[in-house]
Parts: sequence; C-alpha cells; structure tokens
Amino acid sequence: MPVFLALGWWLWRRLRTLSSPQGLRSRARLIDGQNHIPVSIALERSRIAFFNSEFEDSLNLDAVESVEYVSDLVTGDIADGAVMRLTSRGHEFDFAMDAAAAREWSGALPPR
Repeated sequence: MPVFLALGWWLWRRLRTLSSPQGLRSRARLIDGQNHIPVSIALERSRIAFFNSEFEDSLNLDAVESVEYVSDLVTGDIADGAVMRLTSRGHEFDFAMDAAAAREWSGALPPR
C-alpha cells in the first residue's frame, strides 16, 4: 500500500509540473561540469522546472538574473543545437537543447 501511495504522489507532482499554462516543455541536457544530465524542462507561470527520474528542481523566474542563448559552452565545446544559460543568485545553469527548442524558449523567455 505505501508503494501505491508514493507512486500516486509522484505521478500527481509530475502531472502538475507538466500542465504548465504556457505549454512549453522540452528535452534538454543539464550541463554540470563534465556531466550532461538528461532532463525535461518546463516553463511555468512563475518558475522553470527541470527534472528526470532521479531528481526534480526548479528556478523561480523572479530569481533569474539573466537569460542567454549561446552555441558553445564555457569549456569551448560546441553543443548540438544551442545552450540556454540561466543565471540565478550567482550560479549558472546551462541547458543544451536542439535548435528548434531553443527558438521556442527564446520566444517564451527572451534573452535579458
């Protein structure tokens, strides 16, 4: 029984995250040093949620100081597509995604 409750709670949270009013969701890779972690990323009314089967996290849009779209990483590696770089409280979050997804994100979350 506890397993079913935990599964139900997890599914409810996941569906709540995926039902963003803007409807913008993409697959991306969260760049963490040499690690490229596959994630789903969703734009919601007040936050950007990113998650996979092992973790879930988000950034409040009010705390995002800058948004950039670049074609290379800090290390000089060229990504397939584009990298959305978010800066929040002095930390950079790099999400590598295909070019079409980057265009959609740029329209919904313009560079600043």
